[in-house]
Amino acid sequence: MKNFYEQQRRRESPTEMLKNMLASQSAQTNEVVAKEYGLNDLLSSDAALEVEGYTELYGKEAVLADAEFVRKCEVDFSSAGNPNVQAFYLEKYGAKTENEIIAKWRENKSYEKNGQMEMAVTALLSQKLGKDFLVVRTAPYDDYKNGVDNLIFDRTTGEVVGAFDEVHEGGTGQRIKEKELKIKKITERGGAKIQYGLKFVDGKFVRGVLEGVPVFYLGLESSELLELEDAFRENNIEKTNKIFEKLINALTGQHEMLEKSAGSSGVRARLASFGQTLSRLMNSNQQKAA
Repeated sequence: MKNFYEQQRRRESPTEMLKNMLASQSAQTNEVVAKEYGLNDLLSSDAALEVEGYTELYGKEAVLADAEFVRKCEVDFSSAGNPNVQAFYLEKYGAKTENEIIAKWRENKSYEKNGQMEMAVTALLSQKLGKDFLVVRTAPYDDYKNGVDNLIFDRTTGEVVGAFDEVHEGGTGQRIKEKELKIKKITERGGAKIQYGLKFVDGKFVRGVLEGVPVFYLGLESSELLELEDAFRENNIEKTNKIFEKLINALTGQHEMLEKSAGSSGVRARLASFGQTLSRLMNSNQQKAA
């Protein structure tokens, strides 16, 4: 049976493989958090926090307003309101409405390198950290509003380890420089606000807003993304450990940089906590590689 699944994975496109990995990981996470914390339907199949679960907390109108904000962003980014774009999507995909155009635009994005990057990093982090940490993708609102792709929570303490913004570097290094400036500014302002987050109350995760969260970036070059996708196909632990270690080492440098930029006591405390977590992650990965 194992050989069957390995052969199936080799035949899938990178996007299909990553979507299937996230769907499997999300189902496992949902089962665990429902059993341990009583949180039902935490994640959608793409590992993003499911917004509907926050209706009781924020109210239906507020959640709908955030959904409308997301829709406006996607109309803008997809140019779904442009007659020429509408004609193109109608002819090529049979999409007749703005919502159908947006749905197809989202699907197409998942086949681009940036989309694959987000999925691959989420799958890698979940694979390596899933036992001790909760790895999730942010709700679309926090992606568009706050520029954050992932959140990582310590399952022992409930502390949010940090927020992460993925970047696919094409080779010039320019996008990495832009991300460095971005996360510095966020730290100087006291960290990011996450509308759709998780808190730890009486030993259990509950849905809630987060303030003062440090933001880091996780970047891979095109060649590294391809190497990671191949490693997933081959179930090559040595290769995935190598790329994971590269990401952790990059976070160590960012942590040192952000500590110099931290102003408020809140984000400074979270950065100190993140430093301790980094040590745990590095030691854990070294033990696995040994």
